[in-house]
Amino acid sequence: MEPLKIETSPAGRNQCFLQTRQLFSFGALPFVVAGLSDGINLFAVANLLIFVLILLYIGHDRRKLLWFGVGFIFAVFHCWSFYTLEKLNTLLSVRVVFFFQIGMYYATAFAFILIGIVSFIDWWIYRKTRGTQGFLLKLPLFISSDTEMKNSKEKVLLINKSSIIITLLISYLSGLFLTFFSTLWPPHANVSMLLYQFSLPGNLVFAFHLAMLYCLFYIAPIIVVFFVFLLPRLYSLLQKICQENISTFKIVNSGIFLSMGTGLLYFVPQVQGLVNLTLV
Repeated sequence: MEPLKIETSPAGRNQCFLQTRQLFSFGALPFVVAGLSDGINLFAVANLLIFVLILLYIGHDRRKLLWFGVGFIFAVFHCWSFYTLEKLNTLLSVRVVFFFQIGMYYATAFAFILIGIVSFIDWWIYRKTRGTQGFLLKLPLFISSDTEMKNSKEKVLLINKSSIIITLLISYLSGLFLTFFSTLWPPHANVSMLLYQFSLPGNLVFAFHLAMLYCLFYIAPIIVVFFVFLLPRLYSLLQKICQENISTFKIVNSGIFLSMGTGLLYFVPQVQGLVNLTLV
């Protein structure tokens, strides 16, 4: 977001005053709508899907799942709030950082396509064998047999056998890492204008609160998904549905990830345009 210039002429100040009064009449609604719309854009959903994959991987350990989710969500909120308040402009303007984001963009797109293809292969295997032994991607773990699930749990060393502090650190860094990817998709166009209007003299505290409200609704989809995994009954229901409909789960999973991957690649021209802009 580019900072807007403050109007110093009497006419400009009067126009700002009128716009501020008009915006105040809407209250917090524009920020709620903008936060929710940005929270479900293509990049944010890609971030959410990666979060879901991690939760599925550690879902059997409720304590670790709790701390990982808390650290991850706090990191996303922390990073996005700094981004919304334009505190990351200097860092994001560094070419190395920008090209790192582009690398993450392509890696995520192809990883999603690969997961979609593997899920489709698993679906085909299940149609032929009616068993999960030949699955290439055994996520979520509860679709595997008891023996396979036990072996998979024993392999989880970094997250599930670490201390709470290490878990929080890993989750926080994961959230920061993925949020840098999400910043390639600029926030809602009106957010910058709204914050500028509300940040006129006398409204600084209110502007900050509205910015935090926007960021809170931006992470709302992640919070909702996290609570689904956190609440035993909902998680058990999800587990039961997946176990009883493995074929459907795999083909839907394949469709989601293939769509996300191809969707990201669809925006390659726009991303390439960003690269060219940076090189100028």
